[in-house]
Amino acid sequence: MADNSKKLSGVMVKIIIDIVILVIGIVLLAVPNAAMQTITIILGIILLAYGGITLCIVLYKKDGRSPLVAIICIVLGILLLVFSGVFANTVLPFVIGIWMLIMGIVGLASAKHVGKVPMVMSIVAIALGVIILIGVFVGANVLAVLLGVCMLIYGISSIIDFIAVKGANN
Repeated sequence: MADNSKKLSGVMVKIIIDIVILVIGIVLLAVPNAAMQTITIILGIILLAYGGITLCIVLYKKDGRSPLVAIICIVLGILLLVFSGVFANTVLPFVIGIWMLIMGIVGLASAKHVGKVPMVMSIVAIALGVIILIGVFVGANVLAVLLGVCMLIYGISSIIDFIAVKGANN
């Protein structure tokens, strides 16, 4: 029973992430520059908060853990907030492109056991990752729209993949 609940919670997290990616894609298409800047600022705030909370826990508990991760998160959060324009237009799309490549490769490796739809969706994710990485060198406005389209396609394809796998398992 515990294995099923862990599997279910993992599936729920994945579908929530896919929906968030879909929504971000739509927002990026609607207002590309503002969306990229906002995403960068939100990530900066999250990293700063996570780093601060983690640092307090590490210093309070004094259990021998290193505060290095917390300090790195704080520094990255500050950098994202201070240089949000630079990060929004170059670093963030690069990271998302790499992430999509990795997700596609991992999906492709596991798709052998599941079926053709997940394999196609993994290939789509790899292609979108490559397109985003190439787009990093094109320009901020074009890149934001391109990133929005790629995230929209990835979100839709992931949801279709989820539905297809769920249907195949039933």
